[in-house]
Amino acid sequence: MSEAQSAIRPSRPAGGLAALPHALGVPAWSAAVIAAALVAGAVLRLIYPGVIEYQVDQQFTFEHVRRVLDGGAWPAFGMPMSIGGPNPGLSIWIFIALGYLFQPENPPELARAVQAMNIVAIFALVAFALVVVPRAKREPWMWAAAVWATNPSAVIYERKIWPPCTLPLFMVGMIAAWHFRRAWLGSFFFALIAVLCGQIHPTATFLGAVLFLWGMIGDWRRHRWRAFRFTGLVAGAIVGALPALNWFLTYAGAGGEKLNDLRPPWLTFYARFLTEPFGFGADHFLGPIPFPDFLRWPFWGATPTYLVGALHVVLALIAIGVFATAGWRFLARRRISWPLFLVGSNETGRMIRAVFFGFGAILTLLSTTGGGLYPHYLVVTTPIMMLWLVALVAYADGGLLGNAGRLVLSAICLLGAAVVVALLQYVHEVGNIYGEFGPSWEWQKHAFPMVIR
Repeated sequence: MSEAQSAIRPSRPAGGLAALPHALGVPAWSAAVIAAALVAGAVLRLIYPGVIEYQVDQQFTFEHVRRVLDGGAWPAFGMPMSIGGPNPGLSIWIFIALGYLFQPENPPELARAVQAMNIVAIFALVAFALVVVPRAKREPWMWAAAVWATNPSAVIYERKIWPPCTLPLFMVGMIAAWHFRRAWLGSFFFALIAVLCGQIHPTATFLGAVLFLWGMIGDWRRHRWRAFRFTGLVAGAIVGALPALNWFLTYAGAGGEKLNDLRPPWLTFYARFLTEPFGFGADHFLGPIPFPDFLRWPFWGATPTYLVGALHVVLALIAIGVFATAGWRFLARRRISWPLFLVGSNETGRMIRAVFFGFGAILTLLSTTGGGLYPHYLVVTTPIMMLWLVALVAYADGGLLGNAGRLVLSAICLLGAAVVVALLQYVHEVGNIYGEFGPSWEWQKHAFPMVIR
């Protein structure tokens, strides 16, 4: 072999741990940051077990789980919907199944089941990236998992006893099935997950619908009607609908009485989509009164340190810098292909656009009829939102993720984890939160020991 040939021949990756960065498709220091973020994400979902929401919905769920575990009958339907009528049975059956696996004696133990399920979801995304995504395109997926693991909104939701909070693992499965949609089994499982999970929370079906639409549009030139296997879609949808048959026959046409006349649309989805991946969202959980106090936290004696406020300022500066740089690059382009901008040029881009344009449009239109548009509706989109963040940082970094972009993502992971720790400690100390979170279970248990289980 000549010296020139030897110079261009790729070296064989080392074995053992030294081969890990090569397998992940990232530099060694990035692999260390990603691994640390994944471990931190698991820890953040498990610490402070008593710092969980425990309001009417959580009490309903836990009591029904314990009733079944104690020998009672399975409930036919779930808790009442905000628009009237009950939810399908799967919205409570998923917790009963977790109850059989974890045998919870109190609400934190049932929440622990949800937390474990969501830790598995994050590592399932990592497994998908390692097994399915080509190594050259793998790094954004690994960073998406890392940012997801340490994102404050994701952590708080994924510690919660609530139907939407059981969905992330299934959404990773939907993403995987969508990538294999041209195979019969891929189409079957895509439809199955979309219809089944829609009975846990309808946003899962909304996500399935927009992924189907963007998959069809994106594949139209090359595959026409072969973007999905339609017999697989039909079979999956039929099987997925079976658990809801009794609910549909009983309550078809019912519900919706709480919807109002037309009103201006809420743009909550877009505000949350553009900010939550950067680490914002504590304001929603704490509410307008405790959140300013949280920004002053922690206190050194009686003196506020404003450390949490400083964390948010740095996150805001990072977000502004990323948006400004990416916006400048976009506007500096001589030609903009709007069809490509709306549809996307690759699988990841299509998923992101399906969520931003399609899923966001559905939720925004629903808000005009009086339906709520709540931040927890975005739980099903969390993996794709994090992919969007990584893609945006990469675009701002010149189109491909370089060391500058990796440093930005590392900072978002670190700052997000710090905000989560501060938020959990704050709720632990304050207890009675006058916001979406409400009084924590441990505070209620201490205040009303004879009432709270």
